Amino acid sequence: RTSGRGRGQGYTIEVFEGRSVSIRNQSSMGKARTPIGNFMMMARLREIYDSQIPNFGISGLKKILYDRGCTSLIVHEDDNVIGGLTYRPIRDNTSVEICLCAIREDRQREGHASQLMKALKDDIHIRFPGSIRFIVSSADVGAVAWFEKMGFERAAEDVMAEWNGHIEEIKNGIFVVKKISNDAHT
Repeated sequence: RTSGRGRGQGYTIEVFEGRSVSIRNQSSMGKARTPIGNFMMMARLREIYDSQIPNFGISGLKKILYDRGCTSLIVHEDDNVIGGLTYRPIRDNTSVEICLCAIREDRQREGHASQLMKALKDDIHIRFPGSIRFIVSSADVGAVAWFEKMGFERAAEDVMAEWNGHIEEIKNGIFVVKKISNDAHT
């Protein structure tokens, strides 16, 4: 669990894994969330994804969000979901794809997405020690600047061909990639 400050209140980032919506962390109140509470958090995250990334549609979002191979990091204040990042390992666990990432429109530009990226890197180093070399995504045109701020680069055509068939591509998406070091959280 990662905690911090945003808009005058504390927030928490929790890890939810696939369809079982199991949780490895406890809520900021110190009590474990019930399975129904976990499901509600995921449902609220799906609503945020739907409003911020409409190209996927509800069925596409559900397919990714509740996939057993995907993990979601959810940033929230108590039970108020602010946003999240959903990722999955690909290519024999040598890379991670950011499938979805969105923050509620009224809570953007408060650093929550940057905190989610930091939490993603931490989670990768815990779950896949030494094996993940790249973080990749098919970014919405509006998100490319944020990815570049986080150290991602637009991939060249020959690099894109290498990932073809491994990642979920979005309509008019721009492929971005970041090489990560397993020695430090970079």
